[in-house]
Amino acid sequence: MEKKSTRAIVADVNEDNGVMISKILESLGYNVKIAHNIDVFNDALNDSPNLIVIDEPTTEFIELLRKTPRSKIPKLIIISKDRYSKNEKEILAEKLNAVDFFQFPFDLDEFENKISCYL
Repeated sequence: MEKKSTRAIVADVNEDNGVMISKILESLGYNVKIAHNIDVFNDALNDSPNLIVIDEPTTEFIELLRKTPRSKIPKLIIISKDRYSKNEKEILAEKLNAVDFFQFPFDLDEFENKISCYL
């Protein structure tokens, strides 16, 4: 699969983090849509993204992902601060079928390498 045809959604209510993450993905050649609210995120799911990165998932995002058929959810990466315990992260990742869970601050090279492996 060519990376230039790969679509990603960055779901983030914090614009600064969303822009940073989208710039990383764009530098790797991905077409990125930033969703700063649940309505934009829901619409973006209809574009058949190959990757979803959620920064600090809110209850709205989590509930929408839970209700969305797994076939519509591609690779999902969750980014969080210390908001979740290790056990909570594992449960959340399992419920949402996430492929990875990064905790701020994270190593940008590791983030880029893992994303390259997933797609």
